[in-house]
Amino acid sequence: MSTETLEACYRTLGLAPDARFDEVKYAYRVLVKRWHPDRFAPDTDGQRQALERFYIITSAYETLRARQVAVDATRQRVISWATRGMWYFGIGGLITIGCYVFQPAFRHAAPPLPLARPPVVLAQSVAQRESITVGSTKDVVYAVQGPPTWATNRVWEYRGSRLYFNAGRVTGWEIWPGSPLKVHLLPATPINPVPAYFTVGATKDEVLAVQGTPTRVTERLWEYGAARVSFTDNRVTRWEVWPGSPLKARLMPVEPET
Repeated sequence: MSTETLEACYRTLGLAPDARFDEVKYAYRVLVKRWHPDRFAPDTDGQRQALERFYIITSAYETLRARQVAVDATRQRVISWATRGMWYFGIGGLITIGCYVFQPAFRHAAPPLPLARPPVVLAQSVAQRESITVGSTKDVVYAVQGPPTWATNRVWEYRGSRLYFNAGRVTGWEIWPGSPLKVHLLPATPINPVPAYFTVGATKDEVLAVQGTPTRVTERLWEYGAARVSFTDNRVTRWEVWPGSPLKARLMPVEPET
């Protein structure tokens, strides 16, 4: 299996090539939930694209899982041989110690160990960096996030995560597990006091104040992990909660007419 193939599989799951297999499994679970075709019904085109992405993600995971199985088998063989070597080494060590104990004339004092130096703690100042938000220019994105791993005029990708542009300014993003983006979305107007939850009819500012910055941003859809909040005319129309991706949302009863 070539290195290029493995790197492509990790990139598909939004992970670095040195990611642990438990990270691979977690990323796979999140992505198959996000791209399951049933979530895109009745949008035929969206369902077809989701199905293609679903197969690509599954294929990448199966490739990495097969590699992990081979690595585990090799590790077990190495451990087996190492155990035998330690056994033989232990027997030889016991024989050597026995000879040393019963021949005191050859004993000698061990040289004193040098005193360990105390660890030196270096103070490091970390400069605060500006975050990316909707409306940020490409120059700001480059300064904050660095050069993208793949780019077009409208999309910049950072190891699976994406920033979307229109007329040179950020319009949205999509964050994949293992590929963080330095994004921050704030309410356009302050919300005071901040409510404990949002409901149908809440504004985007209210959702931001309650739930924080989303992991995926489009004009009519925000995602928090695998959970979704849908908008029409910038107000909440519905939401979808998935296990492991909670939303602070509550549906309020309609007051009866008097």
